[in-house]
Amino acid sequence: MRARVAVVGWSVGVPLGLAAEWVRYGWLDPTHWIPDLAAGWALMTCGWVVTYRCAYRLSGGLLIGSGAAWFVPNFAGVGGAVLSNAAVAATYQHRGFLLHLLVAFPSGRGASRWVRAVVVVSYAAALSPPLWDRTAGVVGVSAAMVAISARRYVSRVGSHRRARLFALLAASVFASVLVGGALVGDALLPHAPYTASSLLGLQTTTYAMSLCVVGGLLAAGLLSSTFDPAAVTDLVVELGGVRSVGLRDQLARALGDPTIDVAYWNANTACYLDGYGRRVAEAQTGRATTHVERDGQPVAVLVHDPAVLADPTLVEAVSSAARLAAVNHRLQEEVKNRLAEATASRARIVEAADQEREVLERRLSDGALTRLRGLVPLLQQARLSARAEASRARISRAEEQLESVEQDLRRFARGMLSRELSELGLTAALTSLVEDFPLPVDLAIGECGASPAAEACVWFCCAEALANVAKHSSATAVRVTVAAQEGAVILEVADNGVGGASALHGSGLRGLSDRVERGGGALHLDSRVGHGTILRVTVPAALRSSSSG
Repeated sequence: MRARVAVVGWSVGVPLGLAAEWVRYGWLDPTHWIPDLAAGWALMTCGWVVTYRCAYRLSGGLLIGSGAAWFVPNFAGVGGAVLSNAAVAATYQHRGFLLHLLVAFPSGRGASRWVRAVVVVSYAAALSPPLWDRTAGVVGVSAAMVAISARRYVSRVGSHRRARLFALLAASVFASVLVGGALVGDALLPHAPYTASSLLGLQTTTYAMSLCVVGGLLAAGLLSSTFDPAAVTDLVVELGGVRSVGLRDQLARALGDPTIDVAYWNANTACYLDGYGRRVAEAQTGRATTHVERDGQPVAVLVHDPAVLADPTLVEAVSSAARLAAVNHRLQEEVKNRLAEATASRARIVEAADQEREVLERRLSDGALTRLRGLVPLLQQARLSARAEASRARISRAEEQLESVEQDLRRFARGMLSRELSELGLTAALTSLVEDFPLPVDLAIGECGASPAAEACVWFCCAEALANVAKHSSATAVRVTVAAQEGAVILEVADNGVGGASALHGSGLRGLSDRVERGGGALHLDSRVGHGTILRVTVPAALRSSSSG
């Protein structure tokens, strides 16, 4: 239907414009008839586009009427006196249509009595040529037009405010051309009559071009004032990767309401909380509230300017976005809670394992090692009292094996958790650790100021790293350095072995990585084949025991 109206409009508007220019100018002066024809056709085209593309058909009709009225004065002198006088009287009628649209923008309908009164006055002024021939009258009408457009712009928010910005710009352009033409005419025409003709032609051309601009601005405003759900639909699509607080900012931009609040229902507190966890009051003076529910249960609430969500389609689109954001928000909270539970569980497991190691180390030191040390004097006594050389030799070998077993058990016990660490500190514990290491170790320990938990984590990582060096690296030398750096303790264990180690293989390195990352630290392994291995561990110096190794 709208396409048919546009076709009919073009079939009437095109010949009307051509006939008007032929009657007035006869195609002899293109500098006059081209701008004149462009102005009328531009207004009518903008009106047809508005009628076809948006719901404000009355506003589109006003633009079409303004374009048609622009051509009517060209027929002055054609036909009888009545028609000629009517054409002359319609000289400024196109301004009546434009003033009507500007003060009643965007619908074209008077929403209040004073708007309807202004519309009536606009048409009366358009039918009064003497008013437009006086500078005071032009300035008064122009000032009123801009003031009304500015007031209506300030009083709106959202898409309607953006649309009325176009109307305000159109009113400003129209008023500037009207007032400028009147002032220039008053200042120059009486003093330079010989330039009157050329100046009048320039004014007419400028005015015609300004009508093209005014029509384009009004059409742009009318098209933008109709809600396009794409802006909010885009929000729904993008919400998968957006924080819940991001929805509020994006809705504020899409709807043109920087004061909008989006809050989500929290069952634990039985109230609405925003993306930062702050409570949002539903009832606010001068604000509207839109509740979002899912399966009859509260999901979210929007607190906004009453004019923003006047379109039911817009309300549904925003509600869909809020529902998805609420689900996203809830899932994020569940993931955070599960992650916190998993982290706490890992911490409890590691702490329990460390406690078991400590108990086992104590039992080995106080039990098996003590009994083995008790065998030493017995074997010595037996060796001295033995008469046969073969018996003494066998007892000596038993003493050597006993000493080897004792050393192995002592290293194993230290590998559980070092008693020196808790009693004497990190430096003494690491020094004791490398004393029994089968390879030469270059040990450098700086002042760290670390917590007991951080020292325990560093010691354990060093012990595990040295054990891996002894088992797999084929190294001949090891360097161990411990230093403090920007609130962290840095452990570096480097060897000159074969390299090729990987943190992905072997439970030892995987266990170290889990232990360090659980405490908020980081583990880095550089182990190129043929270039040795460097293990670098970073542990927060203030690591707490509840999450330490």
